[in-house]
Amino acid sequence: MASSTPPTAVTALTGQWVLDNMLPGLPLETSNGAPLTDALIDGRIKSVVASFQRKYGIRLAPTVIKVGTDPLTDDPQVIQERYRGLDYMNDGNLDNRHHSMKLPIGPVRAITAVGLRLPGMYRPADLPVDWISFEPRSNVIRLYPNKTLSFAVTYTGGWFLNVLGAGRTIPEAWHVTYEAGYGPDDLTGLDYDILEALGKMVAIELLVPGSLDRFLAEGVGGKTISADGLSQSIQLLQHAGGIKYANVIQSLAQQLQEWESMFWARRGGVRMAIL
Repeated sequence: MASSTPPTAVTALTGQWVLDNMLPGLPLETSNGAPLTDALIDGRIKSVVASFQRKYGIRLAPTVIKVGTDPLTDDPQVIQERYRGLDYMNDGNLDNRHHSMKLPIGPVRAITAVGLRLPGMYRPADLPVDWISFEPRSNVIRLYPNKTLSFAVTYTGGWFLNVLGAGRTIPEAWHVTYEAGYGPDDLTGLDYDILEALGKMVAIELLVPGSLDRFLAEGVGGKTISADGLSQSIQLLQHAGGIKYANVIQSLAQQLQEWESMFWARRGGVRMAIL
């Protein structure tokens, strides 16, 4: 099957959008007093987008992902990312691990194919995709015979029960092909907070070089001005918290910390437990 590099561009996240929405009116200059270049701003955006996707395990554009090495009947021709299969847990009903699985990349948009390869099988058995349900904006899926029952006899037959009763974990048994990621409409609609968080991260990246004047960049701690026998000493700020936009950076960082707590809670989906 063909593979391609997953799309990572966020069309709404432009340098001008960050300046207008996150840093309105703040003059951002290099240590030489020149405005920050478009190339520098674009580089910061690319860096933030890459680290954001890696840290939170999400994609900022729809991406086709294959979990598992074996082909499934309904796999699409183009798969953009591949990961190892998910283990079949021998104690599957403990903590819902048999019926609930965490996929490596989210959020899940649609399930294309699902398969289970047990010992002695040359290829995974295809399962009906309507057996899979998932929470919006989450990477957690749940497996349960839902609308289609035609496969249920095979799935719950003697060979499956024998494996289930063997009391062992089966490495890379579950295979899932799916589409994950946020679409442009998501980032400008219900998931606008994702775009806003990205903008704040880029803003922080721009505020640091924008806070450096020539003296700070050169490591000058103070200057003395003399004229006609009179002198005046000026002490310059030389510590991390004393840069020009330190208060703005601290405020944005605090907002991002609060957003992150909400993001992880939302991504995990709804869980129920018996007390």
